[in-house]
Amino acid sequence: MSRPRPSARFFVLLTLTAFTGLLGAQTPPPAQDTQKQDPVTDQSQVAQRYRVLEETLLRISQKLERVGNPEGVKKARIIQKALKEAREKEIAVNLNQLAEDLKKPGLGSLKTAVEKGGTLKGDLEFLLAALLAEDDPKDQIKFLQDMLKELDKAIRDQKVAITKNQSDSVEKQDARKAQGIASAQTQKILQKIQDYEAKNGKGDPKDAKAAPKDGKADPKDGQGEPKDGKSEPKDTKGEPKDSKGEPKDAKGEGQPSKSKPGEGQEGNGQQGNQQQQQQQQQDEDAGGVPGRKKVQDAKDYQKRAEDKIDKNDRKEAGGDQDQAKTKLEEARKKLEETLRQLREEEMERTLADLQKRCEKMLQMQEVVYDNTKRIHTRINGSPEQKADREDELASRRQSDEEDKIVAEADKAIVVIEAEGTAVAFTEVFHQVRNDMLHVSRRLGRVDVGLETQGVEEDIIATLKEMIEALKKAQKEQRDRKNNQQQGGQPPPQNLIDKLQELRMIKALQLRVNARTSLWGKRYTGEQALTPEIVQELADLAQRQLRIYQVTDTIAKGRNQ
Repeated sequence: MSRPRPSARFFVLLTLTAFTGLLGAQTPPPAQDTQKQDPVTDQSQVAQRYRVLEETLLRISQKLERVGNPEGVKKARIIQKALKEAREKEIAVNLNQLAEDLKKPGLGSLKTAVEKGGTLKGDLEFLLAALLAEDDPKDQIKFLQDMLKELDKAIRDQKVAITKNQSDSVEKQDARKAQGIASAQTQKILQKIQDYEAKNGKGDPKDAKAAPKDGKADPKDGQGEPKDGKSEPKDTKGEPKDSKGEPKDAKGEGQPSKSKPGEGQEGNGQQGNQQQQQQQQQDEDAGGVPGRKKVQDAKDYQKRAEDKIDKNDRKEAGGDQDQAKTKLEEARKKLEETLRQLREEEMERTLADLQKRCEKMLQMQEVVYDNTKRIHTRINGSPEQKADREDELASRRQSDEEDKIVAEADKAIVVIEAEGTAVAFTEVFHQVRNDMLHVSRRLGRVDVGLETQGVEEDIIATLKEMIEALKKAQKEQRDRKNNQQQGGQPPPQNLIDKLQELRMIKALQLRVNARTSLWGKRYTGEQALTPEIVQELADLAQRQLRIYQVTDTIAKGRNQ
């Protein structure tokens, strides 16, 4: 296991130190000083320490960038990305606002402060996880997906080589050529793994030099294979041979085990296998790509098979070819399992992030709704039942607040569209965002009547439905994960299951029906003439079309 580089250790140490300082502000003082605690003061200290934390992290990122080594630059970008997300979540602003909320008297204010504190706790945990992340999960998922495709090709090539080697009608040269193609594909995979590990500061840096680019032969190696003291033998000529005529490996370097591949030493086979498994686990725990050692073992078996085919010992070569195929299949299985876990973790983060965004939008929308009703009541209570200058300013302020909710919806849409499978949820976000824009325009022209309030009520109801659906999706995700750990079926790869998606489609349809009835009551006759109503009905027609398209996408499985 390779020792961590100083810069990585420096980064983690500073990060944890900074967070320890932040969380230390929330540590209760000794029992004798309990009576002196002041929640407002404590919260103000937390807000202050968080500001110091952001400044410290920014300085760390700048210093790591100046150092210039790849790992330092990578860590700097992780910090900068985490700080950007923290600014989008307005953690610093909300910490200060929480301190102000604690100053307000009343049970309602206290309840609001507690809810906001819970949200902030989640945001801080999210920030900590982002800072300690080794890789961008999306980049890692893409790499593993690419490796699965490459392994599929390697397995196919190896099966072709096995078939040709077993056929008496195939000449030795053709069997050797087929095995060479399979070996080159495996070498290509190893090179990509080594490049990825070197780029991301994983694995043993010396391994990056072990394999030549694109599987080309090392000119110093007469066998056409890469020279690597840790992998293949240099030459079978002149080496001591065992009773079967196979070259012995005095040092045992580069072999899948200390004896021949697939065999343990006599009397110690089980112990040898256990040591091999432990070493493999250590290699992967060191931060390398999962399944890397199995691919290397497959390459070793392929090399032995090539040597045996060259000697026309094709029957013996068949055993090594089978072992190579098995190792490649085991590597593929390992990658699939890792990819599944990464997808589950990414789904969990996405669902939690969307829930928090919806809860924030709901809280903001409820404030706008209450203020809209208050302005409407004040206007109706005036002698002329007409908005005065104060009412106009108040309504336009609420229009500005609604625009902020639209901005939050935009961020949520980016998150869910990047995920790509939750098409009904994506459409819900788009439609609720359009409703928010309608409310903003109405409040901007001081239209605080029942129709505006009705649209706001629809927004609030939709957000509540989405929050409940996201909570259920997270619970189902946890249940499926537990079921998988107990030997059940693997969870589906969609963010939201079909049942929840269909429920959201039903909710969308009910909203369109209710809105159609609302506008239908505004005019008499067969056709609306009022421009405002015509525009609203055109919008409803577009929504109806989108509901059909989303339903069709889910029915035909195009979102898989």
